[in-house]
Amino acid sequence: MPAAGFAILQRANSNLLSRHSDVYSCRNCGSQNIVKNGRNAYGNQQFWCKDCSKRGVLQPKRSCSLEQKEQILSAYSERSSMRGIQCTCGVVGTP
Repeated sequence: MPAAGFAILQRANSNLLSRHSDVYSCRNCGSQNIVKNGRNAYGNQQFWCKDCSKRGVLQPKRSCSLEQKEQILSAYSERSSMRGIQCTCGVVGTP
């Protein structure tokens, strides 16, 4: 009976290893010679390219769309308050 339990554990471990087979590349030069390089202030994983020496997040999150940015800038040019822009556009400003 213990041998069967070991086989299930071994199969579970092999499944865990096969999940991380994604191949990433540098956004700047396209090289696949990148390594993990800590985390940024927001807690996102940072990577460092050994070929071009650039570092950063592989897939950065975009805060808002281009249409929303245009709407915010037009409201700002019309001298709306920051609080009013936050309420109408549904964005949160920095403290």
